[in-house]
Amino acid sequence: MTDADHALVAAFERGELDPASFSHADHVRVAWALLGPMGRPFHEAYLAMRAGLQALVARAGRPERYNETVTLAFLALVHEELARTVVPAPTFEAFYAGAEGRLDRGALRALYPDGALSSEAARAGLVLPTIGRAP
Repeated sequence: MTDADHALVAAFERGELDPASFSHADHVRVAWALLGPMGRPFHEAYLAMRAGLQALVARAGRPERYNETVTLAFLALVHEELARTVVPAPTFEAFYAGAEGRLDRGALRALYPDGALSSEAARAGLVLPTIGRAP
């Protein structure tokens, strides 16, 4: 984990990041750093991600943009990708490239029907994936 990764996570946890420049890759990088190199248990990483993202959207004046389902789902995808990795990637870039698209912005579309992730239920709590699951 680089000094830049440490600085990103620290600024994220302090609520000091500019929402306009916080990309999807930055979201995934923070999740990777928390779960991977920093070794935080999933529940602690989730609480850090939740608080940091809620602070970020509040700072942007858009608290309604926080989405509980997307936060948990992407954190779970990062966790799963870390578990699948036999040899830990030395950098975030190597980790992300090794995921071969499984952590891209649209990764959840394969698991949720259209509109499910933008629903009020998904923003407020966890909505489980329904594609490929018996009703």
